[in-house]
Amino acid sequence: MNLEFDFAFAYHLLYQIALVWFGVLITFMLIRSVIGPRITDRILSINMIGTMVICCLCILSVLMAEAYLVDVALLYAMISFVSVLIFATIYIPAKPSRGKFTKDVRSELVEEHRYMAQMRRMLSETEKREENPEGTPTKERAFSGSAVHSTAGTAEPEPVRMNKGDKGDKGDKGDKGGEVL
Repeated sequence: MNLEFDFAFAYHLLYQIALVWFGVLITFMLIRSVIGPRITDRILSINMIGTMVICCLCILSVLMAEAYLVDVALLYAMISFVSVLIFATIYIPAKPSRGKFTKDVRSELVEEHRYMAQMRRMLSETEKREENPEGTPTKERAFSGSAVHSTAGTAEPEPVRMNKGDKGDKGDKGDKGGEVL
């Protein structure tokens, strides 16, 4: 009984299994590029196909002991990269108002822009609330008449203290918090 293990055969078998596996994955990505619901899915699947073809070329280079296949894989990587950049610039616009895009791409991009605008508004409102928490009088509220009280038929404004965050005039360099208006 010979217990000697043939590593060359094991590597050969491993490379063949890897090539078959990459073939199956390339088929799945090809299907995704055809039926992908969005253009970004299609571009991503084309990019994945290019990456898997490069891996297959490198495996074939080792299997066949041909060094020039690595050079071919490098050239294919550069071409694949440039093609994905071109597809992305053509099909994914910076402004969705351009008329050459399909209706689903345009609506998807408009929805994304609306979402981002809504998030910016919510963020600015949150920042405003943090700057002026409830109960802290601002300059507008101090003079709106809410601080006026009536004693013996005369209306006198009540002095209002401003907090450190509330700046009166922009020119006050030495403004200290708690000044009486």
